[in-house]
Amino acid sequence: KITVDLRTLQSDNRLRDGFIKDNTLDTDRFPNAELVPTKTTGLALPLAASGAFSFVLEGRMTVHGVQKDVRFDVTAERRGADLTATAKITPNMKFGDFGMRQPRVLSVLSIADDIRLDVELVAKQG
Repeated sequence: KITVDLRTLQSDNRLRDGFIKDNTLDTDRFPNAELVPTKTTGLALPLAASGAFSFVLEGRMTVHGVQKDVRFDVTAERRGADLTATAKITPNMKFGDFGMRQPRVLSVLSIADDIRLDVELVAKQG
């Protein structure tokens, strides 16, 4: 299980961060997002000592108290003990998929109801 403390999210704007945490994510009630991986497709184990590869990761994600099956397309590269990977959720999601209201702010003309989730991972073999 992978757990992310949503209270620690930061962008380049502290006011926006507070609004999203308080009004959209409701981090006082739902402080964490969780992903429980359930299946990989196209992942050959053990990993080669070096080279690029890609695979699909499926799992059950919980955000805002709502569980949903999700899929990530993952591209990765291993160079000896170093591993880097980028996982992109497909397809993009909507705020309502997780029981959240689309953010609305008077000072912003519109906010798209389109959640793109990209996760970057950097790991080193111990």
